Amino acid sequence: MCTYTLYSQRTYIPPHTPHIHPHTHPQLWDTNAVDCVSTFDLYDKVYTCAMSPVTASHCLIAVGTENNTVRLVDPLSGALTHSLTGHRSGVWTVAWSVHTEYTLLTGGADGMVCVWDIRRAGVVERLDPNRTTPAPPRSGGGGGDGGDGGGSGHGGRPGGMSAHKPPVAATKRAVAEASTATVAHGGAVTGLCTTPDGSHWVTGGTDNRVRLWDGDEYRYEKGGYGGGVPPTVGVVLGE
Repeated sequence: MCTYTLYSQRTYIPPHTPHIHPHTHPQLWDTNAVDCVSTFDLYDKVYTCAMSPVTASHCLIAVGTENNTVRLVDPLSGALTHSLTGHRSGVWTVAWSVHTEYTLLTGGADGMVCVWDIRRAGVVERLDPNRTTPAPPRSGGGGGDGGDGGGSGHGGRPGGMSAHKPPVAATKRAVAEASTATVAHGGAVTGLCTTPDGSHWVTGGTDNRVRLWDGDEYRYEKGGYGGGVPPTVGVVLGE
């Protein structure tokens, strides 16, 4: 997986794949000079990383690691700005929404696919193959499991969450919720992407299944496409 940054088409994030690249730091490279211009030491093995394709107010990189947290790093300042806690084990795949720059989905070795609003604390939703009908409307306007709300922060950092590590109480609550959470796949999630128009999400896992989800309500639509190997999913536009 490679990602070109949006603030400069000359830089990219090199690939990191589970069990292949035991590095603890994602890097930004200048593709013209073939030179590393920035390194982020996260102290955990890096599996995947991605930037939002529609961002206008931040340039955060979402990084999945062998730890059960998703890290958000700022390539402009070189700082770790957020840690999102909600998985039980390593995060193998991450993908941003094409509708909003604040929505992030992550898939892990625990079989869960988590939906995040990076302006708020806690998981907004977890994809559930047993939910095939629209979810009831959320009351109030709060966000997620224990979310605190919040707006855009200064320095390119969305607000509503503490930088670096979340509070200990919030971390313990997230771990407790993850221990009983519904999984999207019966094995590790190895692929996660959105369709170009954002109408659907597609996931794949080591249960040899590819599943299709509604892009707005995250309900399960289709699945069970079996195969001999764990799928890595992608969407290709036809002519």
